[in-house]
Amino acid sequence: MPVSSADSRVADWAVEARDIWDRTQDAIRASKERMRSSTDVHRRPAPTFAPGDLVWLSARNIRLRVESTKFAPRYLGPFKVLEQVNPVVYRLALPPRLGITDTFHVSLLKPVYMSWFSESSAGTSGSSTDDYEVNAILGCKVVRGKKFYLVDWKGYGPEDRLVFSSGLPEEYSITALFRVRRSTKKERWVLWKTLTHRGSPQEAILIDGEKKIVEFTAKQGGTTLHYTFKSRELHHLFDRQWHKLGICVQHSIISLYVDCKLIERRQTSTKDPIDFQGSSLIAGRASDDKPVDTQFGIICQSFDKGRMSASKMRSYNMPVHF
Repeated sequence: MPVSSADSRVADWAVEARDIWDRTQDAIRASKERMRSSTDVHRRPAPTFAPGDLVWLSARNIRLRVESTKFAPRYLGPFKVLEQVNPVVYRLALPPRLGITDTFHVSLLKPVYMSWFSESSAGTSGSSTDDYEVNAILGCKVVRGKKFYLVDWKGYGPEDRLVFSSGLPEEYSITALFRVRRSTKKERWVLWKTLTHRGSPQEAILIDGEKKIVEFTAKQGGTTLHYTFKSRELHHLFDRQWHKLGICVQHSIISLYVDCKLIERRQTSTKDPIDFQGSSLIAGRASDDKPVDTQFGIICQSFDKGRMSASKMRSYNMPVHF
Protein backbone atom coordinates (compact mmCIF):
# COMPACT_ATOMS: atom_id res chain seq x y z
CA MET A 1 0.00 0.00 0.00
CA PRO A 2 1.57 3.33 -1.02
CA VAL A 3 2.54 5.71 1.80
CA SER A 4 0.81 9.08 1.62
CA SER A 5 2.71 12.34 1.77
CA ALA A 6 1.09 13.12 5.15
CA ASP A 7 2.38 9.87 6.71
CA SER A 8 5.84 10.56 5.37
CA ARG A 9 5.89 14.04 6.93
CA VAL A 10 4.84 12.58 10.29
CA ALA A 11 7.62 10.02 10.11
CA ASP A 12 10.17 12.70 9.23
CA TRP A 13 8.96 14.88 12.11
CA ALA A 14 9.27 11.98 14.54
CA VAL A 15 12.85 11.31 13.43
CA GLU A 16 13.73 15.01 13.70
CA ALA A 17 12.09 15.26 17.16
CA ARG A 18 14.04 12.22 18.40
CA ASP A 19 17.26 13.77 17.08
CA ILE A 20 16.51 17.08 18.86
CA TRP A 21 15.72 15.19 22.06
CA ASP A 22 19.00 13.28 21.92
CA ARG A 23 21.03 16.41 21.21
CA THR A 24 19.27 18.25 24.06
CA GLN A 25 20.04 15.45 26.52
CA ASP A 26 23.68 15.42 25.37
CA ALA A 27 23.87 19.21 25.92
CA ILE A 28 22.35 18.90 29.42
CA ARG A 29 24.81 16.16 30.37
CA ALA A 30 27.73 18.20 29.04
CA SER A 31 26.53 21.27 30.97
CA LYS A 32 26.20 19.25 34.19
CA GLU A 33 29.69 17.85 33.72
CA ARG A 34 31.16 21.34 33.18
CA MET A 35 29.41 22.65 36.33
CA ARG A 36 30.50 19.63 38.35
CA SER A 37 34.11 19.98 37.18
CA SER A 38 34.26 23.71 38.00
CA THR A 39 32.63 23.16 41.42
CA ASP A 40 34.84 20.19 42.35
CA VAL A 41 37.89 22.45 42.04
CA HIS A 42 36.78 24.16 45.29
CA ARG A 43 35.62 20.99 47.05
CA ARG A 44 37.58 18.80 49.39
CA PRO A 45 37.01 15.06 49.57
CA ALA A 46 34.73 14.07 52.43
CA PRO A 47 36.62 12.67 55.42
CA THR A 48 36.26 8.98 56.13
CA PHE A 49 35.99 7.56 59.62
CA ALA A 50 36.47 4.09 61.02
CA PRO A 51 34.64 2.60 64.01
CA GLY A 52 36.29 3.86 67.17
CA ASP A 53 37.38 7.21 65.73
CA LEU A 54 36.51 10.38 67.66
CA VAL A 55 34.65 13.16 65.87
CA TRP A 56 33.12 16.54 66.64
CA LEU A 57 29.40 16.91 65.90
CA SER A 58 28.07 20.19 64.50
CA ALA A 59 25.45 21.84 66.74
CA ARG A 60 23.86 23.52 63.73
CA ASN A 61 20.61 21.51 63.87
CA ILE A 62 20.58 20.70 67.60
CA ARG A 63 18.51 22.76 70.03
CA LEU A 64 20.70 23.49 73.04
CA ARG A 65 19.35 24.75 76.36
CA VAL A 66 21.50 27.87 76.55
CA GLU A 67 20.76 31.50 77.40
CA SER A 68 22.18 32.82 74.11
CA THR A 69 22.81 30.91 70.90
CA LYS A 70 25.56 33.39 70.04
CA PHE A 71 27.71 32.02 72.87
CA ALA A 72 26.65 28.38 72.39
CA PRO A 73 29.29 25.85 71.25
CA ARG A 74 29.49 25.30 67.49
CA TYR A 75 30.49 21.64 67.93
CA LEU A 76 29.64 19.03 70.54
CA GLY A 77 31.66 16.04 71.64
CA PRO A 78 33.93 14.47 70.85
CA PHE A 79 31.88 11.33 70.22
CA LYS A 80 32.96 7.84 69.15
CA VAL A 81 32.04 6.50 65.70
CA LEU A 82 30.14 3.20 65.97
CA GLU A 83 29.71 2.31 62.30
CA GLN A 84 29.46 3.62 58.76
CA VAL A 85 25.82 3.29 57.65
CA ASN A 86 26.53 4.24 54.02
CA PRO A 87 29.30 6.15 52.21
CA VAL A 88 28.18 9.52 53.66
CA VAL A 89 26.34 8.64 56.92
CA TYR A 90 27.82 7.53 60.25
CA ARG A 91 26.34 6.33 63.54
CA LEU A 92 27.77 7.87 66.72
CA ALA A 93 27.77 6.87 70.38
CA LEU A 94 25.69 9.68 71.91
CA PRO A 95 24.69 10.13 75.55
CA PRO A 96 20.96 9.37 76.03
CA ARG A 97 20.26 12.84 77.47
CA LEU A 98 20.66 14.46 74.05
CA GLY A 99 17.50 12.72 72.85
CA ILE A 100 18.36 12.94 69.14
CA THR A 101 19.05 10.48 66.32
CA ASP A 102 22.49 8.87 66.35
CA THR A 103 23.07 8.93 62.56
CA PHE A 104 24.57 12.00 60.85
CA HIS A 105 25.73 13.10 57.42
CA VAL A 106 29.49 13.39 57.08
CA SER A 107 29.18 17.15 56.46
CA LEU A 108 28.13 17.57 60.13
CA LEU A 109 31.21 15.75 61.45
CA LYS A 110 34.74 16.96 61.98
CA PRO A 111 37.68 14.73 62.90
CA VAL A 112 39.43 15.13 66.24
CA TYR A 113 43.12 15.84 65.79
CA MET A 114 45.43 14.85 68.63
CA SER A 115 48.88 16.29 69.23
CA TRP A 116 51.61 16.16 71.82
CA PHE A 117 50.01 19.21 73.42
CA SER A 118 46.60 17.54 73.78
CA GLU A 119 45.56 16.03 77.08
CA SER A 120 45.88 12.27 76.98
CA SER A 121 42.36 11.83 78.30
CA ALA A 122 40.70 14.37 76.01
CA GLY A 123 37.52 13.16 74.42
CA THR A 124 37.48 9.70 76.02
CA SER A 125 34.27 10.37 77.90
CA GLY A 126 32.19 10.50 74.72
CA SER A 127 30.11 13.30 76.24
CA SER A 128 29.56 16.89 75.19
CA THR A 129 29.44 18.16 78.77
CA ASP A 130 30.49 16.96 82.18
CA ASP A 131 27.90 14.98 84.14
CA TYR A 132 27.10 16.05 87.68
CA GLU A 133 24.99 13.93 90.00
CA VAL A 134 22.68 15.68 92.45
CA ASN A 135 23.01 14.47 96.03
CA ALA A 136 20.34 16.72 97.53
CA ILE A 137 18.41 19.94 96.97
CA LEU A 138 19.26 22.12 99.97
CA GLY A 139 17.03 25.07 99.26
CA CYS A 140 14.78 26.81 96.80
CA LYS A 141 14.08 30.48 96.23
CA VAL A 142 11.47 32.06 93.93
CA VAL A 143 12.51 35.32 92.30
CA ARG A 144 10.14 37.01 89.87
CA GLY A 145 8.32 33.77 89.27
CA LYS A 146 11.48 31.75 88.59
CA LYS A 147 12.86 29.07 90.89
CA PHE A 148 16.55 28.96 91.88
CA TYR A 149 17.97 25.93 93.68
CA LEU A 150 20.89 25.44 96.04
CA VAL A 151 22.30 22.04 95.05
CA ASP A 152 24.57 19.65 96.92
CA TRP A 153 26.52 17.91 94.13
CA LYS A 154 27.64 14.33 94.72
CA GLY A 155 31.41 14.15 95.06
CA TYR A 156 31.75 17.88 95.83
CA GLY A 157 31.99 19.64 99.15
CA PRO A 158 30.17 22.69 100.56
CA GLU A 159 32.73 24.99 98.94
CA ASP A 160 31.36 24.00 95.53
CA ARG A 161 27.80 25.03 96.32
CA LEU A 162 28.64 28.71 96.06
CA VAL A 163 31.02 30.75 93.97
CA PHE A 164 32.31 32.37 97.16
CA SER A 165 31.25 30.25 100.13
CA SER A 166 31.57 33.18 102.56
CA GLY A 167 30.17 35.82 100.24
CA LEU A 168 32.13 37.99 97.84
CA PRO A 169 35.72 38.57 98.98
CA GLU A 170 36.80 42.01 100.11
CA GLU A 171 38.69 42.48 96.86
CA TYR A 172 37.00 41.41 93.63
CA SER A 173 36.40 42.57 90.06
CA ILE A 174 33.41 42.84 87.75
CA THR A 175 34.04 42.62 84.00
CA ALA A 176 31.26 43.23 81.48
CA LEU A 177 31.37 43.05 77.70
CA PHE A 178 28.36 44.93 76.35
CA ARG A 179 26.92 47.40 73.89
CA VAL A 180 23.97 49.72 74.39
CA ARG A 181 21.09 49.86 71.94
CA ARG A 182 19.49 52.95 70.46
CA SER A 183 16.63 52.75 72.99
CA THR A 184 18.99 52.61 76.00
CA LYS A 185 21.67 54.99 74.76
CA LYS A 186 20.49 57.76 77.12
CA GLU A 187 18.94 55.68 79.91
CA ARG A 188 20.16 55.33 83.46
CA TRP A 189 20.41 51.63 84.22
CA VAL A 190 22.03 49.10 86.55
CA LEU A 191 24.80 46.99 85.08
CA TRP A 192 25.09 44.88 88.24
CA LYS A 193 23.56 45.17 91.71
CA THR A 194 23.53 42.89 94.74
CA LEU A 195 20.56 42.68 97.10
CA THR A 196 20.31 41.28 100.62
CA HIS A 197 18.00 38.36 101.35
CA ARG A 198 15.46 41.00 102.38
CA GLY A 199 15.77 42.81 99.04
CA SER A 200 17.78 45.81 100.26
CA PRO A 201 20.47 47.11 97.84
CA GLN A 202 24.11 46.46 98.67
CA GLU A 203 26.78 47.22 96.04
CA ALA A 204 25.92 48.37 92.52
CA ILE A 205 27.37 49.61 89.22
CA LEU A 206 25.18 52.10 87.33
CA ILE A 207 25.46 53.41 83.77
CA ASP A 208 24.04 56.87 83.05
CA GLY A 209 23.68 57.41 79.30
CA GLU A 210 22.33 60.94 79.66
CA LYS A 211 25.35 62.19 81.64
CA LYS A 212 27.77 59.61 80.14
CA ILE A 213 29.11 58.57 83.54
CA VAL A 214 29.62 55.36 85.51
CA GLU A 215 28.69 55.15 89.20
CA PHE A 216 29.59 52.70 91.96
CA THR A 217 27.65 52.50 95.23
CA ALA A 218 28.23 50.48 98.39
CA LYS A 219 26.97 50.37 101.97
CA GLN A 220 28.78 51.47 105.13
CA GLY A 221 26.60 51.01 108.18
CA GLY A 222 23.40 52.89 107.48
CA THR A 223 24.91 55.21 104.86
CA THR A 224 25.51 54.79 101.12
CA LEU A 225 28.97 55.34 99.65
CA HIS A 226 28.73 56.86 96.18
CA TYR A 227 31.58 57.16 93.66
CA THR A 228 31.19 58.76 90.21
CA PHE A 229 33.52 58.34 87.23
CA LYS A 230 33.18 61.25 84.77
CA SER A 231 36.13 60.92 82.39
CA ARG A 232 35.47 61.91 78.77
CA GLU A 233 36.96 58.57 77.75
CA LEU A 234 33.75 56.99 79.07
CA HIS A 235 31.83 58.54 76.17
CA HIS A 236 32.93 55.63 73.98
CA LEU A 237 30.70 53.32 76.03
CA PHE A 238 27.62 54.91 74.45
CA ASP A 239 28.54 54.69 70.74
CA ARG A 240 26.48 51.47 70.36
CA GLN A 241 29.63 49.40 69.75
CA TRP A 242 30.99 46.51 71.84
CA HIS A 243 33.14 47.61 74.80
CA LYS A 244 34.64 45.96 77.86
CA LEU A 245 34.02 47.69 81.19
CA GLY A 246 35.93 46.56 84.28
CA ILE A 247 35.53 47.60 87.93
CA CYS A 248 38.25 46.43 90.36
CA VAL A 249 37.23 46.77 94.01
CA GLN A 250 40.16 46.69 96.43
CA HIS A 251 40.47 47.46 100.12
CA SER A 252 40.78 51.24 99.70
CA ILE A 253 40.71 51.79 95.92
CA ILE A 254 38.17 51.38 93.14
CA SER A 255 39.62 51.26 89.61
CA LEU A 256 37.64 51.63 86.39
CA TYR A 257 38.84 50.19 83.07
CA VAL A 258 37.41 50.59 79.57
CA ASP A 259 38.64 48.23 76.85
CA CYS A 260 41.48 47.08 79.16
CA LYS A 261 42.68 50.66 79.67
CA LEU A 262 42.76 52.24 83.13
CA ILE A 263 40.48 55.32 83.09
CA GLU A 264 40.11 56.47 86.73
CA ARG A 265 40.77 55.50 90.34
CA ARG A 266 38.90 56.51 93.51
CA GLN A 267 39.90 56.22 97.16
CA THR A 268 37.23 54.35 99.16
CA SER A 269 36.17 53.91 102.75
CA THR A 270 35.60 50.57 104.45
CA LYS A 271 32.55 48.85 102.98
CA ASP A 272 30.09 46.41 104.54
CA PRO A 273 30.49 42.74 103.55
CA ILE A 274 28.00 41.46 100.98
CA ASP A 275 25.12 39.25 102.11
CA PHE A 276 25.74 36.20 99.90
CA GLN A 277 22.32 34.74 100.73
CA GLY A 278 20.79 37.55 98.68
CA SER A 279 20.49 37.92 94.93
CA SER A 280 21.90 39.86 91.98
CA LEU A 281 20.21 42.13 89.46
CA ILE A 282 21.74 42.51 86.01
CA ALA A 283 20.79 44.99 83.27
CA GLY A 284 17.78 46.62 84.92
CA ARG A 285 16.51 50.18 84.82
CA ALA A 286 17.63 52.23 87.80
CA SER A 287 14.10 53.52 88.40
CA ASP A 288 12.13 50.26 88.54
CA ASP A 289 14.60 47.36 87.89
CA LYS A 290 12.78 46.40 84.67
CA PRO A 291 15.04 44.82 82.00
CA VAL A 292 16.78 47.16 79.57
CA ASP A 293 17.46 46.54 75.90
CA THR A 294 21.17 45.74 75.76
CA GLN A 295 23.56 42.93 74.82
CA PHE A 296 26.26 41.82 77.24
CA GLY A 297 28.13 39.14 79.11
CA ILE A 298 29.38 39.57 82.69
CA ILE A 299 31.98 37.87 84.93
CA CYS A 300 32.46 38.27 88.68
CA GLN A 301 35.78 37.01 90.03
CA SER A 302 38.08 37.26 93.00
CA PHE A 303 40.57 40.06 92.48
CA ASP A 304 43.58 38.12 93.69
CA LYS A 305 42.71 34.52 92.83
CA GLY A 306 41.79 34.81 89.18
CA ARG A 307 38.74 33.69 87.26
CA MET A 308 36.16 31.32 88.69
CA SER A 309 36.23 27.80 87.36
CA ALA A 310 33.33 26.62 85.23
CA SER A 311 32.40 23.98 87.79
CA LYS A 312 31.80 26.64 90.40
CA MET A 313 29.92 28.90 88.06
CA ARG A 314 27.34 26.16 87.55
CA SER A 315 26.49 26.06 91.29
CA TYR A 316 26.27 29.81 91.81
CA ASN A 317 23.22 30.32 94.04
CA MET A 318 22.88 34.12 93.90
CA PRO A 319 19.93 34.34 91.47
CA VAL A 320 20.27 36.60 88.46
CA HIS A 321 17.20 38.65 87.51
CA PHE A 322 16.59 39.26 83.82
